[in-house]
Amino acid sequence: MVWDTDYEGNESRAFVSSRSDEAVTLCGAMRTGRFLVNQKITVSDDGSMDTELTLMPAGLTVAEVFGTAEKKRPAYRLDSLALEIPLRADALTHFSMYPGGEVRRSDGSVLSAGAMSNSGAIPQDADLFFPFEALLWLGREECGLGLYADSLQGRELADESRAIELCHTGDGTVLLRVRLFDHHPTEWREPPEAGCYAYRPLTVRFGLMATPVRRFPAVPYLHNALHLDCFVKTPGDYLTYLSGENRFDRLKEKGVNTLILHEKWNRQQNCFSPSEETLAQLRQIVSECHARDIRVLTYFGYEISTLDPDFGALFDEVSAEVDGHQTGGWYRVPFQRDYNVCYASRLTERLPEGIARVMDTCHTDGVYLDGTATPIYCMNPRHGCFWTDAEGKPHGSYPVRAVRELFRRLHRVVHSRGGYLSVHAFGCMNFTALPYIDQSWYGENLQFDYIKGNFSDVPLDYFRAEYTGRNMGVPVEFIAYEKRPVWCFENALAVSLIHGILPRPNDIGLPLELMSHVWRILDRFPLRQSEWFVSDEDRFSMQALADLLREARQRNVLTVDDLYLDEPHVIALLLSDPVLAARWQDYRRIIGTRSGAQKPEGTYAVKIAAKKRSIDPLVQTSDGLRRFTTVSADYAAKLAAFRSDDFARWVWAKYE
Repeated sequence: MVWDTDYEGNESRAFVSSRSDEAVTLCGAMRTGRFLVNQKITVSDDGSMDTELTLMPAGLTVAEVFGTAEKKRPAYRLDSLALEIPLRADALTHFSMYPGGEVRRSDGSVLSAGAMSNSGAIPQDADLFFPFEALLWLGREECGLGLYADSLQGRELADESRAIELCHTGDGTVLLRVRLFDHHPTEWREPPEAGCYAYRPLTVRFGLMATPVRRFPAVPYLHNALHLDCFVKTPGDYLTYLSGENRFDRLKEKGVNTLILHEKWNRQQNCFSPSEETLAQLRQIVSECHARDIRVLTYFGYEISTLDPDFGALFDEVSAEVDGHQTGGWYRVPFQRDYNVCYASRLTERLPEGIARVMDTCHTDGVYLDGTATPIYCMNPRHGCFWTDAEGKPHGSYPVRAVRELFRRLHRVVHSRGGYLSVHAFGCMNFTALPYIDQSWYGENLQFDYIKGNFSDVPLDYFRAEYTGRNMGVPVEFIAYEKRPVWCFENALAVSLIHGILPRPNDIGLPLELMSHVWRILDRFPLRQSEWFVSDEDRFSMQALADLLREARQRNVLTVDDLYLDEPHVIALLLSDPVLAARWQDYRRIIGTRSGAQKPEGTYAVKIAAKKRSIDPLVQTSDGLRRFTTVSADYAAKLAAFRSDDFARWVWAKYE
């Protein structure tokens, strides 16, 4: 399609359709000589931009209908349609995608396939072709752009292996091209002579989301968590196990402040109405933990159990189906079978309600959600995941939007009760749900490959794209299973710490013992995310105080010996002198600073010389030792801006 920009009747309009505290909907329309395009974009407070694009042939204008203008019969053939977004090449170093598939270079070679292929490094010397991805993130270790869509519904591609393209333009720009049509639409089979009314509107839905989804916390280590009974299986029920051998006391002694109970706390897998026996045991565990200042999170997952009292009433509606068959089918103890569910169903309402009941009844401190943030492929027509294309071929959906809505509700329910949301993900970095998640737990697929002996080296680009949390704004903990001597907790600890994250112990033995030492170190030397610190406020306040004390010495209000006494003594002496007392009260009212090239008249203002201190450390890369400025474009830009900052400016106070 060639957009006929020279058509004299070109029009475009945009307006706000609706607004609320949570979202604003923008509508736009454009008319050319051949087509009409309507666009609706809903921008939510979580940063998501849901977009609905509708394309239709242009019909006759009112003037043409009434014969006051010449009728023009345009050709309605559409050859291609794509969304193109220019991005800086130096901002694209890594990618992550779900559900995955073969990513090919422009020469036809495969960039990624097999284990750990859903995330990695973006080559700078070749264009990339992606198949359809429900979730695709492109960026660097600090930030990026996410593209999401439930399905290919509405799009037509003869070559679905090139649904998304990443093309270098040669000027430092990479073009993200989302292909919507690569041929004339099947539904537009009728010849142009049939008139525009023979052509149905074509609608495509997708979304965009910038990351990080929120500011990464200065202290990313939010809790000292023990995850009980994941992979390492404890004997019997949790209450009996924890009550034996003073294990509650051991948790306290080793610094645990958060206990996460895996699926076995509930004998009916993922059931929102546990038995009274189960609830009584959970209340006792919570009571013992709260007495030791330990909070308790309980497991909920992505399945429905045959032991669930509502199984018969819910199963057909909520189960995830592919080609008429339910997916999943784990066998659990006590004997039951669990099937995958789809959150495009009414479980989006039922799960938050059930979690709220457990929290209210048992006074738990939040939830651990296993795989719930992953939009599972589903073709169940009972809740709208099934669809057919223009040729009648059946397809399913990845319910990205439904999962995001689920987590919006979960966040509201859990946080209104002072609780905490921890989520496990397996090969899916769902950035649309992450605004509502307190912490992620990644790495199970990586662990299994280590345990199976599939590889020995950590795929660092895969790790950096998916496991550090900085690119998303949400802290990450690393899953750490063991199969000595192939892989052990010490290995997981080593690879985690160099990336600024921590492994989560799942064993009350050695893993907890090792983590207790790390937690003690962090308690003694609390870590903060490093920031570029150039503060006029800090330098001005120190200079203003120094000048005030100097004047007090000149007025013989203070002696040198007074400066060795405590602050109340010095302040009392300042207040004894009317001039200094006024200066001191002004100093206490400072809430910030202003600056400029010219000194303001009648105002205390100073030029403050300051030494600039910065580092450009050497880091180990696959290419050997390199300065960090050659590895991170963001760091290089910040360092250059810092070094060029001119401190030769006047600074004065801003008062409350």
